[in-house]
Amino acid sequence: MKSDRKHPTTPTTRSRRGGAPRALRRLRQVYGLGVALLIAAGTLTLAPWITGPDEPRSTIDARWSRLEAIAAPRIAGGEVGLLRDAVAALEESSWEPSLRGADAGPGLEEEEEAPDAAALRAVDLLVAWERRGGGVGTGACVEHDLPRFKLLDLSRAALATAEGPRDPSVRAVLRLGQQLRARGGVLGGLIGTALAHETLNKIDGEGWHRPPELRQMAPSQAEVPEILARDVVCFDAWAARSLERGELDPEELAYGPLENHVARYAFNPTRERLHYRAEASRRLLHALAADTPEAFRARIRPMQREDAAPSILVRSGNDLADRSVSLCLRAARYQAALHGDDGEPAGASSSYCDALAASAGAGG
Repeated sequence: MKSDRKHPTTPTTRSRRGGAPRALRRLRQVYGLGVALLIAAGTLTLAPWITGPDEPRSTIDARWSRLEAIAAPRIAGGEVGLLRDAVAALEESSWEPSLRGADAGPGLEEEEEAPDAAALRAVDLLVAWERRGGGVGTGACVEHDLPRFKLLDLSRAALATAEGPRDPSVRAVLRLGQQLRARGGVLGGLIGTALAHETLNKIDGEGWHRPPELRQMAPSQAEVPEILARDVVCFDAWAARSLERGELDPEELAYGPLENHVARYAFNPTRERLHYRAEASRRLLHALAADTPEAFRARIRPMQREDAAPSILVRSGNDLADRSVSLCLRAARYQAALHGDDGEPAGASSSYCDALAASAGAGG
């Protein structure tokens, strides 16, 4: 008679039947936990790069509007068609201008050959541009496709052909410099100031009397805050246009593995521009409100890249500190040369530039 009693399974049998599946389950659990931890770590690392700034959009927009108001040009703009034609004509020329730096004094210019026929045609187009009230753009910024350094060469060709202080090419160069300072960022401001310096050097070097346009279209320290604000505003406009047209690859601005990963897989143009507007407007407005050289220098200096806001556009922005000093000092030198003293005439100087000059004098 068979017994209904079940025989107990020996420990050896249990181990043989259930040990392997149990070990496999543990391995899977450990593996799953590791994957989960990696995902969590990756999420925590990327989280700042996929979220917006830690302040309301309305606050950022209000601050950005203040910056746009500072950047707004104070003089009328104009069409750039003839200016583009002048640059194109100059590119057909084999003539090369000599260097006339902003610090060159009268009579220090290098001897150069006379401009050839193509360069003369370019100068005629530049004069026609000025007579028709042309500009470098009708908005707040220089037209993006105008080559700034070619404009410098074009102006040098015009000065080389000038036959007197009332020559229309002289006024055309001064107007071009004024337009670049009125709608350009730092690069436009520096080139626009250089054109004024070179025109003054040409006139004094030739022994001509100084025309009133030298004062009417003169660089001033008061332009510098506007140029800095325009540098920020126009960078934002350039980035927006370039990203929209596919002309800018975010990976070209990225630095390091994390930024490259973000640029490749998690780049959000709307979020990036919001971060840029938030950070750039906050820092620049804060710096412009400084009342001591030390405070300005501390506020305008950019943070270390790894400490800056988690935005590729923010971390790719220009360092405006040293360039601010250069703009201020060059404007002051022009005014000193024009008026024969050590600074700008009363009412034209800027406490902002005074702070920068003090910073430069202190080795900042």
